[in-house]
Amino acid sequence: ANARTGERIDESFRELMFSSSEYVKDGLLSVYEAYGDEQAYNRMIDVVDAILAHSKHESKFGTIPDKRSEVLGEMLQTLSRLSLVSNNEAYPEMASRIADAITGQMLAENHGLPAHTFNFETNTADKPVVMLRDHGNEVVGGLAEVYALAVSRSDDPVWAERADRWAEPIAHMLEQIFKVAVNKDGLIVNTVDADTMTIVDDRPNDNWGYIVNGVLLFVEASQKRGSFDENRLAKLLMNVDQVVASVVATDGIAWEGLHHDGFADTVESALYCAYHRPELAPMLLPWVDDQIGVMLGMQTSDGFIAKTYLDGNFIRTSMMYADLRTGGWTVDPWSPDVRVGLASDAQGKAAIVIESAVPYEGKLVYRLPAHTLQEALPWDWPRLNSWPRWLPPERVAEVVSAQGVEGASQEALASGLPISLAPGGRITLELRKTVEN
Repeated sequence: ANARTGERIDESFRELMFSSSEYVKDGLLSVYEAYGDEQAYNRMIDVVDAILAHSKHESKFGTIPDKRSEVLGEMLQTLSRLSLVSNNEAYPEMASRIADAITGQMLAENHGLPAHTFNFETNTADKPVVMLRDHGNEVVGGLAEVYALAVSRSDDPVWAERADRWAEPIAHMLEQIFKVAVNKDGLIVNTVDADTMTIVDDRPNDNWGYIVNGVLLFVEASQKRGSFDENRLAKLLMNVDQVVASVVATDGIAWEGLHHDGFADTVESALYCAYHRPELAPMLLPWVDDQIGVMLGMQTSDGFIAKTYLDGNFIRTSMMYADLRTGGWTVDPWSPDVRVGLASDAQGKAAIVIESAVPYEGKLVYRLPAHTLQEALPWDWPRLNSWPRWLPPERVAEVVSAQGVEGASQEALASGLPISLAPGGRITLELRKTVEN
């Protein structure tokens, strides 16, 4: 409906399928990932059920929602995660059907790469071009997630067979991306022609981290499955490291034509990668500290950036960066006059510092609550629209010392540590953390 008038807007079936899958994957799923919000969950179920009920595109494996890589990739990501928290077996079964159609038809007939649009009824690519930026790369992460789902269910022979059947085409797809979709500067590009295996648009892809997420998750899941060539997995990780080295060699380049959305997406990419491949954090995080200034400098004096829906991407990445530099900790009630910061190292040492310019009474709390999806994840999957948990309470092994506050302990931090600050006051907590990510 029109938000201003309330009048119904008639949209095509094609647009409804896209907007519904996008609404869930990029909107509701992110809210649910952060807060475990019941209303977001219930709305996700309503929309996903509607998508499944209207899935009419025929494939060799049954009906699927669409023929576009974007929609199918979004549904794979959503269905894989919902399969962990819902008893509705229609979700994992549709995810499996989509994965079969992509690996058994699309990748098989498009030289191992995901076609932008593939007609599963005729088994031919409508658009063989491979879009590796937003609105096309969703299949990469989606296939990695459904593969991880299969690995997590591999005690069941049906799912074990699916995992082993999907592994080779997914690995080959990832290898092909690194082989043909990296430009002379070592950066993943926007688009590739699968028929000629040549780059169509060599501009640097601001969504590079979305692809890296898929690679990291595939490698992790394959290692847990223990049945895939370790040398090939090592080579995939080496490719990731090489792309990251090329990314951090840039400084303010034209990610998406210097649009703020390009900087938001590339910083988001770097944050996912630094969190899920901590070996690269010493290289990535100084680059993030530098590039976030470029992005924040695009905000206007009234708080807006472009006054479009893409302002939301700016907000998301700003919040993700704040979580990085606070470890995810904040004060309740929130105050603009209170500053919270985290410093940590790879050896397990960390410190949280709280300062206030005015008198303050409240609690130090962790911003992202634990909830059902986090508990249901077989492990912390590298995935889009998640919120890295840099130092959650469960990773605080011990409060080593506390200055400026009484009663600090791991238990007190987990429940909310009462704090009191005079103007100019400071609290310093020295912590020992568990070092595994």
